[in-house]
Amino acid sequence: MEEICFLENKEDAPEIKASWKRWIVLGIFASYSLMSAFQWIQFMILPDIFTEFYSIPETTLAWTSMIYMAVFLPLVFPSMAIIENVGLRKSALLGSFFNALGAALKIFAAKPGLFWLILLAQFFNAVAETLVLALPPKIAGLWFPASQISTATSLGVFGNQLGIALGFYIPTLFIKGVYFSTDELENVENLTKSSNSSMNFEETGEEIKIFLSTVAGICVFEFLLVVFLFPSKPEFFANKSSYERAQLDDKQVSPLAGFLSILKRLLLHKSFILLLLNYGLIVGVYYAVSTLLSQLVSDAHESSQVGLMGAIMVVTGLFGSVLGGILLDKTKKFKLISIIFYALTLICCAVFTGVLSIGNLASDFLLIGALGFFMTGYLPIGFEFAAELTYPEPEAISSGLLNWAGMTFGLVTTQICQVVIVKLGVFPTCGILLGMLVIGLCFLFAIKEDLRRQKIEEN
Repeated sequence: MEEICFLENKEDAPEIKASWKRWIVLGIFASYSLMSAFQWIQFMILPDIFTEFYSIPETTLAWTSMIYMAVFLPLVFPSMAIIENVGLRKSALLGSFFNALGAALKIFAAKPGLFWLILLAQFFNAVAETLVLALPPKIAGLWFPASQISTATSLGVFGNQLGIALGFYIPTLFIKGVYFSTDELENVENLTKSSNSSMNFEETGEEIKIFLSTVAGICVFEFLLVVFLFPSKPEFFANKSSYERAQLDDKQVSPLAGFLSILKRLLLHKSFILLLLNYGLIVGVYYAVSTLLSQLVSDAHESSQVGLMGAIMVVTGLFGSVLGGILLDKTKKFKLISIIFYALTLICCAVFTGVLSIGNLASDFLLIGALGFFMTGYLPIGFEFAAELTYPEPEAISSGLLNWAGMTFGLVTTQICQVVIVKLGVFPTCGILLGMLVIGLCFLFAIKEDLRRQKIEEN
């Protein structure tokens, strides 16, 4: 890591002042981040309806969510380079544009046989997500004062997690699935000879089209908000660390050479690598649980209950995220708070596994809510811990690498657990997830806490 240098002539330093526009910037980002995450899970929460409507197996439908992870892996590094070299506004424009494009394309896919168009649209949404996930710590570091950076990061993550929560529940309000009665089946002409389905494809398609059109309208509106109300940078530096980093950035000769140099330094940073593995493991568990929740608990609960359970898991995580950010800003105990959230995630996951066989609705709701609170709450904590350990490296790159690890572990874990849950059952699947959390907690204990950004603010 490069040395942190202070300017000798502090009299020439510009005024450190946070703009009130920071809340507009954060709010707009959180809104389009919400819709990006919403579209990640919107199909998987209604597997019975969509598999029947498109005549596909559930493993194929799962790619509507897994494509986010598959696309993220090869595009994360170009996305990080784009974010650092074109700036915050252009990155937001690109992300919100691809998000709106994917949502608009899906309007035309509300007919049987057009699942390929759904996947194409999800591809564009996945591209948008690569330009979304790394931005919360960058926005916080650029626009917010030192006393609010962690809280701002958690609020940025809040929007994305709220989108997942709504994606678990809102589709069930729009799409019920329309089916013919037994008497009507004899006179129905739109059923194919090769299918025994009693679904009314025309009316079910109308439900799906209304839902997808509503989503598209919101995404286009958010793109326009970015176009007209999202500035490139604040008028003044909001904190000392952003000012000091700006002096370092100005010394870079080549953007590509600077980007590669940053990557090299980060990948040689021992504590960051431990955090990278630790973060990847817990996010991998998160994605696996979110994607396979209906399969984990479907034997004991109805689909509507499973959808509400998934929403509760993410909603409680929203509060965990905000609480984590506030605790970091108040205490600056990054490693301690990380360990507490991680350990409680492990405990909740273990207890949830133990009571799955009981099938008690109240206990399952309570435990999935607690699991979401601590597991989702850890996400912004990891971003901020990485920013502290790796300063003065750009937050978008350190958080981008954390997201890359999370997507890699998420894709592999989801694929493995999908096979295991079918062949071996729920409990071996949960055993894999518990083992991952134990390993991740060990990595966390091994991290050496060196809060470099705090040293700048306190100087």
